[in-house]
Amino acid sequence: MYIQKPWSPDNASGGLHPAECLGMEQGDSLEREVSSVLEDILDHKVSIEKAREEYGVVIEGTPFRVNLDETTRLRLRLKEERGPIHW
Repeated sequence: MYIQKPWSPDNASGGLHPAECLGMEQGDSLEREVSSVLEDILDHKVSIEKAREEYGVVIEGTPFRVNLDETTRLRLRLKEERGPIHW
């Protein structure tokens, strides 16, 4: 998997980079630690919208915090809709 990094002085190429090089975890995204997702949001690596869509993590408030009850419900619903993963 590759993702596009935005241009910055530290990333002058702005090119495609293997996801592993960016510290992204592999496996079921809906099983990712919610604290890791929140950290990625705070580090501007993941948007609040992507956290909800890709990781099933519900972020709210200022400062940002994880709503664990809603996250649990969302993850269950997303897993039901998606069905089992066959690696």
